[in-house]
Amino acid sequence: MQALAFDVHRRASHLHAGLRPKAIVAIPVCNEAGSLISAVRALGMQCDRSGRELSPADTLVILLLNGCTDLSWECLSSLRGADAPQWIAVDGELPQVNRHAGGARRAALLMALSLATVDTRLIATTDADSIVSSHWIARQLEWMDHGCDVVIGSVDVSADDLPSLPLDLRRRECEEHAYAQRLMRIDAWLDPTPYDPWPRHGVPSGASLGFRPDALRAACPLPAPACGEDRALIHRCHTLDMKIRGDSLLHVTTSGRLHGRARGGMADTLMHRIRNPGAPCDAILESVDRAITRAQLRAQLRRCHHQGDMSARWLSRVLDISPSLAQGLQRLPTFGLLWQACERISPWLAHAPLHPASLGNEIRIANEWLRTRALQSLFPSATYQSPDVMEIPA
Repeated sequence: MQALAFDVHRRASHLHAGLRPKAIVAIPVCNEAGSLISAVRALGMQCDRSGRELSPADTLVILLLNGCTDLSWECLSSLRGADAPQWIAVDGELPQVNRHAGGARRAALLMALSLATVDTRLIATTDADSIVSSHWIARQLEWMDHGCDVVIGSVDVSADDLPSLPLDLRRRECEEHAYAQRLMRIDAWLDPTPYDPWPRHGVPSGASLGFRPDALRAACPLPAPACGEDRALIHRCHTLDMKIRGDSLLHVTTSGRLHGRARGGMADTLMHRIRNPGAPCDAILESVDRAITRAQLRAQLRRCHHQGDMSARWLSRVLDISPSLAQGLQRLPTFGLLWQACERISPWLAHAPLHPASLGNEIRIANEWLRTRALQSLFPSATYQSPDVMEIPA
C-alpha cells in the first residue's frame, strides 16, 4: 500500500474496547477550531434509515491535523465522554511538497485505510467545516451492500452563510445547480447504469466521499494535486471501472466562507466569481446539444466495449479520429480509460466553456428535451422528436 509520509508531533485518541468499526471517516484539519467539534459530533449522532441510533462503536473518526496553528488540538478535549464518538487524532506536518489540501486528504485516507479491519465496510471522508446528515454513514453502507465501490454525496452551503454571499452570486449558484440537475437527468436517460439510478449527480466533493475499503486500496497510489483532489480521485476510480454512485439525497452542509484554508477550493471559487461575474460556469456544465452528444456516444461505446465489438475502423469514424489513434484506444484495458482518452482526442467530445449568460436559455432547451422525451415514453408510437437531439452515426 502507498506509504504515508507525515511528521507526527503528537497523538491522542478516544476509543472503546475492541476497536472493530464498520465505518472509518477521515477528516483533514487545518486551523478549524471554530467548526471541528460540530463536524465530529455530527458523526457521533448517526442513525440508520429507521431513525435508530448507530452504536458508537460502529464509527471511527480519523483527524489529521496538518500544520495547525490555532486551537484545533486543544478543542479535542471536549470530545470525550460516553456520548463522544470514537476518534484518533494525529497532529503534525506533511512534507513541504505535499503540504496542501490534496496531500492532507490523501494522508488522512491512507491512515484510515491502515486501520481498517475485516468488519470495516466503508472508508469515507468529509471536511472539518462540514456537517454530515444523520443518515450519512448508514446510507453509504447500504450502497456498499448493494455492490457499489464509491459513493459521492451532495453538498449544500450552510443557510447561516448564505446571507453573506452577494445576491447575484446566490442566483448564479442556484441557476448552475438547476441546470446541472437537468443535464444529469438527460445523462441518466441516455446512458443509464444499474448501480447509479436516477436521481443522481456527478459533482465530487471532498466533503462527502465514501469508498469500499478494497476499492480505495485498488485506487492507490491516490492522487494528491494541490487542489481538486476530490475530482482527481473520482477520475482515478473511473479509470478502474469502479461502480460509482452519485447520491443526490445524501446531504452534507458545508460553510460558504469566502476566505478558505485550501487554495483553489470552494472559497476561492466563490471569490473568483464575485470579482469576475462573467467567469465560465463549472467545467461539468456544457450546452444541451453537446451534453446529449456526450451521453449518447458514451452509451454506444459502453455497449460495444462490453460486447467486445469495437473495430478500429468503426472507432475512427464515430470519433472522427485517425485510424492509428483508434488502434491505440482498442488496447486500453478498461472502459474508463477508453472513455477518458476519447474525451481528450475526439473533436465530438471537446469541452466548450459555458458562459453564465447562456444558462437561462440552456435550461429552457433542457426542459423541452425532457418534456418531449417524457411524452415519447408515455406515447411510444409518437413520431416527433426533439430538435435538440444530435444523432451519432452508427
